[in-house]
Amino acid sequence: MTQEENQPEWKKLYRAALLETDTHRLMDQILTAEREIYSRLRKLSQNQDSSSKTSELQEIDDALRNLHVLMSNKT
Repeated sequence: MTQEENQPEWKKLYRAALLETDTHRLMDQILTAEREIYSRLRKLSQNQDSSSKTSELQEIDDALRNLHVLMSNKT
């Protein structure tokens, strides 16, 4: 199993949005990534083990910020 295959789905979708070069598809890619990220956030909020989620929460925060910048630059 490659490192990319081992990543959570939200990271795969986030990466796809960052790498999208077709401006017609970009907004859909961003929205799909955001939906998956918010789904992951809901799952993390239900998880009681806070020690393992701190770094992922920071990654998610960075990803959402980057997606919003990408969206504002393309609209």
